[in-house]
Amino acid sequence: KSALIQVNTGGNLVVRDNSAAKAGRIYSTNALDTPGKTSIGLGIWAVGGTVTIESGTVEGTYALYATQSGTINVAGGTVSGTTLGVYANNSTVNISGGEVKATGENSAAAEINGSGLNISGGTLSGVFGINLFNTPYGGNESPWGNSNEAVSSSVNMTAGAVTATYYALSGNNQRSAKTSVTISGGSLRSAEDVAIYWPMEGDLTISGGTITGYNGIEAK
Repeated sequence: KSALIQVNTGGNLVVRDNSAAKAGRIYSTNALDTPGKTSIGLGIWAVGGTVTIESGTVEGTYALYATQSGTINVAGGTVSGTTLGVYANNSTVNISGGEVKATGENSAAAEINGSGLNISGGTLSGVFGINLFNTPYGGNESPWGNSNEAVSSSVNMTAGAVTATYYALSGNNQRSAKTSVTISGGSLRSAEDVAIYWPMEGDLTISGGTITGYNGIEAK
């Protein structure tokens, strides 16, 4: 992997477009869909640091990437990945505004691995919406299945909108046990499939919001 901008532990980056045209753009060209390139191009990588997007556009194969207790805040602007809009591993993602999207085939707006995702505004969209997986204790980036040592993901959604062609929110029966999701507002919508696909052990609590799909929820 290579990142256009890397923010290490203790660092704090705020992306704010003050131009009159509002056309500011951070774009990683080292991408899987670029001829001759084989590595993943990251727009901004929070390696323990904090990245806040207030305005402007960030693009990459993975537009925003967080590891090692990094924090990503999206309060405005556009975050666009060809594979993933946002990726988090043992980190925290807060989305309160703006647009997070994924544009490629089999892409997802967000992949959350052993991390916390808080949605209080904004929009997320992709072929898939939010994918939730476990990671091992200690932050290794390889999924650890459902072992006792695995670190599970959590989602708290109070507002905002997630729109997907297929699952708007989903996990995996072999990689997502003990996931916790609380939805009290906002909307999740699948155009062609189940809005929430829940094939794993875990807690899914819904007290508000709107869930729309071929079926609203499939749990097994």
